[in-house]
Amino acid sequence: MKCSIGEFLNDGKEFRFKEQTTKYAFSNVLYNDFGFVSEVGQNAMASGTLLLDDKEIAVIVNNNESTIYFRDDDSSIVWCVGGFPYVSEVENFSCTHADGYSIISSVKNEIEVSVKIYVPNNFNGIIYSVNIKNLSNKKRNISVVPASKMLLTGFEAPRFCNIQNQVSYGDFDESVNGYFYNSLNPWQKKHNKYCAVLCTNAIVDSFEGEESEFFGSNSSMSYPYELLCRKSLDSKRALGGFPFAAVMVKQELNPGECVDIDFALALVSDKQEAKNVYSAISSHEKAEDLFSETIEAIKNRHSAVTICTPEKRLDYFVNIWLKRGLEYCLFKKAAVRDNLQFAHGITMTDPKRTKKEIRKVLKYQYNDGHTVRSWNPLDTVYYSDGPLWIVMTVTGYLKYSGDMEFLNEVIPYFDGGSGTVYEHIIKCIDRINSDRGPHNLPLARYADWNDALNLGTEDAESVFMAMAFGYMLLEMTELERYLGHKDLAEKYKIMHEELKNTVNETAWDEDGEYYIRGYIGDKKIGASESDGSVIYVNPQSWSIIGGIVTEERLPKVRTAIDKYLDTDLGCMVNYPAYDRYDMSVGRISAQLPGTVENGAVYCHATGFKAYADGCVYDGDSAVDAILKIMPDSKYNSAKESSALPYAMTSSYNIDEQTRGRAGRPWLTGTQCWAMNTIVEKVLGVERAYGGFMIKPSIPKEWNEASVDIRRFDDEYSIKIIHNGKKAIYVDDKSIEGNFIPFFNDGKHKIIVNI
Repeated sequence: MKCSIGEFLNDGKEFRFKEQTTKYAFSNVLYNDFGFVSEVGQNAMASGTLLLDDKEIAVIVNNNESTIYFRDDDSSIVWCVGGFPYVSEVENFSCTHADGYSIISSVKNEIEVSVKIYVPNNFNGIIYSVNIKNLSNKKRNISVVPASKMLLTGFEAPRFCNIQNQVSYGDFDESVNGYFYNSLNPWQKKHNKYCAVLCTNAIVDSFEGEESEFFGSNSSMSYPYELLCRKSLDSKRALGGFPFAAVMVKQELNPGECVDIDFALALVSDKQEAKNVYSAISSHEKAEDLFSETIEAIKNRHSAVTICTPEKRLDYFVNIWLKRGLEYCLFKKAAVRDNLQFAHGITMTDPKRTKKEIRKVLKYQYNDGHTVRSWNPLDTVYYSDGPLWIVMTVTGYLKYSGDMEFLNEVIPYFDGGSGTVYEHIIKCIDRINSDRGPHNLPLARYADWNDALNLGTEDAESVFMAMAFGYMLLEMTELERYLGHKDLAEKYKIMHEELKNTVNETAWDEDGEYYIRGYIGDKKIGASESDGSVIYVNPQSWSIIGGIVTEERLPKVRTAIDKYLDTDLGCMVNYPAYDRYDMSVGRISAQLPGTVENGAVYCHATGFKAYADGCVYDGDSAVDAILKIMPDSKYNSAKESSALPYAMTSSYNIDEQTRGRAGRPWLTGTQCWAMNTIVEKVLGVERAYGGFMIKPSIPKEWNEASVDIRRFDDEYSIKIIHNGKKAIYVDDKSIEGNFIPFFNDGKHKIIVNI
């Protein structure tokens, strides 16, 4: 399927483009289960970071300062496969970013080069598989030189003792057939992942350990001085200095001949681990086996939930790219709100990973129920929304996994002591219930979900948090009912009814006919009488999600969204944008109008809106909302927006000068809500205790769609047919109602007629 700047191939698993130079970077994200993460650009430069625990990281390469240089030794022409960082004019450029790897290829001076980059499953590093082919009619001599500026930092140490350049050395080592950088830093290290190896399965001609020798005085990846000036590298070991490694492989190719060479750049704890890395790629056959194992593991995980609809881009994103983004975010982020939503989004794909993330996050909840904002870096500023995501993700995990014993697992609190998972979620409810302001609405604290909306007073109240608390109470009612706690289920049901009455009495704007955003004392925020923005989208969408909106007000709320907030690019956070700084609402009013959260399309909020559409069984609106914020939409091409065609972005500008410009790719909670909207609300396979509730609301123009789910030992093949007959068949037998239990006994076919 083609888009404005390339095309999806192989059922969406690959995206290929052929523009060597673009106005923005086309990156892929690669990672393994150890927590090693790499970002790879279209120029074949890569970064590498290992997330070791909740607080520490080990960085081998920062800012993509790792690349491979090629040189025609007969003509002394030097180039890079992607035309950068050594600026090179190449022909037949192609970049393919895929589910687990990237391939960049080009032709220079009748030499065809292809570099395949991936992160293997069994060690913490990057593999470059290089294929070189001689397209000319004469013998050619080619040098291949991977070079990396390494960082190797991250450990805690006394002042001036956290750098490597005084305490470490590097040298070529025959036992690893490459360069081994040996970190000897002795101070307070919590782990030993500060050594590195650059090795290959080809014969090494020479090497370099001194960055200044390789790059010269410019110290720039764009000018490999030593490669331009000398036949071979100096083979100089590094004694101190900044961590650096380069090796040179020379290859003679006859006309038409091609050769494969593999390189590995990896974090290791010692020389033995470096030897293990070399052993894994000591032949090209071994490297290819490792690549196959890596891709097969990814394929097995991502195939746990797959969809097929008339909208192929939705299929590609749900089946591949949303999962990539969510998994990547779990490694790159360390924040309660963010990580819990990412985990929630992959629960049906990888429940074990969700459980692991919940365990991690609950350690950052206080005894009173609220949470830190983030743990790396540690940010203890009081945001009110932390408990919401705990309740959402824990109950979502329990529904799908059936792992009710998890409720009894004991996990420590951030400020001391410990409690069971069940006690942790009860504290979430108690915190929000008791933390209320003058209108009996939850306090906003420093901010709620909207980091930029800082209402500035201790008694400021958040209507969004009231709606979100409604959602939490609905979830607790359902959980307690399943656990057989009838009294508690009734308690939470009554609390929800009381909350609903309170919100509808205090937070409804009669003139605007929608819900306000909050209170500062008696001053209303996001109301028809307010200065600046008169309406926000989140109270409207979450009034639906949280079961707060009344039947009479529901159509008015949805009309208000369409009238004030919806655009062809998605939903604006607020309308109109603040055009001057207002201390009472904080940072949002300081942002440029029509950008970021201030009157722009923040895709995460549009994801909430789409999910709310699904809650009222409006599949047409839900799908429309998701399609609007997907990159390369029909209203906003990727060529113009700067969005990666295969990755969700954080926002789109609405201001006239930069309308449609995309924000940050990959790192957005939008991915969770797009995934759950399509799978659970549009296709209607909702998580429930003990099984699935089948409630599809596919768009009217879709004749049929399907979902395939592999849950532990079960496989469910679910087909939705739009024929007006309204019946559900399980294994060719008609059933009453719309609940399908977890059978735990193999494959099952479900036909849903609607």
